[in-house]
Amino acid sequence: MAELQKDALMRRIQEACFAAHECALYLDGHPFNRKALEMHRRFTSDAESLKAEYEASYGPLTAENASVNRGEPEIWHWTMDKWPWQNTED
Repeated sequence: MAELQKDALMRRIQEACFAAHECALYLDGHPFNRKALEMHRRFTSDAESLKAEYEASYGPLTAENASVNRGEPEIWHWTMDKWPWQNTED
């Protein structure tokens, strides 16, 4: 059950990031479109919130966030756990 929640959260992150990127591409050609700009801001904010939620529960998504103190600040946690894209059934 917990693995399904982790996968669902990762999927929501991917969706929000994809939508934010698509809005950014649209804004490249339509820089004055306020609705698209607001959508980009919303999807970017959603993605950041979802990433923070994921990292609080399952660990860092990127190496830049690997230094989060998980009780052992002298350990480089990035290589300690499975990475987000690795198969969890191994």
